[in-house]
Amino acid sequence: MTHSFQYGAWDGTQHVLDVDAESLLEAMSDDLLEEGDLWRALQRLFRQGAHNREGQRMPGLQDLLQQLRQRRQQQLQQSNLNDTLKDVREKLQQIQHTEREGIDNKVNDGRERAERGDIPEQLQKSMERMDNEHRDQLDQLPEDVHGQIQGLQNYDFMDPNARQQFQELMEQLRQQVMQQQFQGMQQAMQSMTQEDMRMVKEMLRDLNQMLDEKARGGDPDFQGLMYKWGQFFPGVNSLDELIEQLQQRQAQMQSMLDSMSGDQRRELMQMMQSLVQDPSLRNELAMLAANLEELRPMDELRRRYPFRGEDSMDLDQA
Repeated sequence: MTHSFQYGAWDGTQHVLDVDAESLLEAMSDDLLEEGDLWRALQRLFRQGAHNREGQRMPGLQDLLQQLRQRRQQQLQQSNLNDTLKDVREKLQQIQHTEREGIDNKVNDGRERAERGDIPEQLQKSMERMDNEHRDQLDQLPEDVHGQIQGLQNYDFMDPNARQQFQELMEQLRQQVMQQQFQGMQQAMQSMTQEDMRMVKEMLRDLNQMLDEKARGGDPDFQGLMYKWGQFFPGVNSLDELIEQLQQRQAQMQSMLDSMSGDQRRELMQMMQSLVQDPSLRNELAMLAANLEELRPMDELRRRYPFRGEDSMDLDQA
């Protein structure tokens, strides 16, 4: 069952549990009489909650933490990180199915045109040989996601719909991969051109130079970086905050990989490498990871999560 929630600004009409001052004092009375410490009594009240005169309970911090733990446990039980690539695999299968249907349609159309005398029979046979070659290429694609992506990247699509579906999938995956590093990257990559890619590499180069200067004890020009590339880092107000944000995202990605099986982790890493084919971009991303690790080792930020449910998660959700 799906629940929907609507949030809005406070306007005074919202229902709040009616707990008056007398109820709060009564809830703290035992602690005050025993210890005489108002601050400690308030802290215990915040932790344990209180009841109003009608017996309704106002939850405390312990209740909220328990709800969070239950929600986390529910998420772990429902989700399965080992199926993170399931959605990608299904889309690749659909793309190949669309391409095969397109090839069949071209073959049938060519035969009909040859029978009507619209095209020479020799041309029709040549077209069939080319169609069969394309089918063979599809049949020889590896089973793993990385191999299929690499194969289709070098494949000359005959069906325009299949070609468009593959291009859209690659764009979606690139956005998700880059968003693991930069919060503002997704919007910037929605219609990325060669010039946009050049800007991303230049931004990474400037960022790596700044982090390297920081690691050597220098005082890098953070404001200059934000003036030039602030669209990639919305809401960041200091270099330390930027470093912390980047480290958190990198640690989250590593935690996700650590929580997967070895085969799935290897397949996902290979897929991500196939999405970032530019050698200089790969190099800048590798340097960024090294610089962040040098500034603060991220072992304490990484954590394995025992996902064991049946609901698959795509890369963006993971």
